[in-house]
Amino acid sequence: MALDFLSVLVPLGAAGVLAATALSPWGGRLPTDATAVLAVRASEPAVETVITRIKSHVLESHPITDPLVTARDNLRVKVSNRDGVRIDGARYYYRLTQRTSFDPVSRGEARDPVVVTVLYPGTSWEVVIYRLP
Repeated sequence: MALDFLSVLVPLGAAGVLAATALSPWGGRLPTDATAVLAVRASEPAVETVITRIKSHVLESHPITDPLVTARDNLRVKVSNRDGVRIDGARYYYRLTQRTSFDPVSRGEARDPVVVTVLYPGTSWEVVIYRLP
């Protein structure tokens, strides 16, 4: 099996707080309590593609393709934060670690996400990009 990159399976925990982080060989930041390293199939999109697309949803408004929907407590949230983003046949999610987030891990509906990368680590805009196994 050919490999494009490595990803780490990381339990984010019920509180959803990442542990202390360390630099990974591919330049992202990962929690030091990672439980397993998984090879990612070559058929999955390149990390750069995933990062570019997710950044677009996090940082920009897309009212037609990423409308606001009502979440719990009548809060308005981007559909991409709640339902993820489909990229080349795979669904990726993003989790705002320092703000209210409505992704499956934050809602307590999923465990053991496969972390692709962490954007803006250690800042108030930190974002974990992940997929579900």
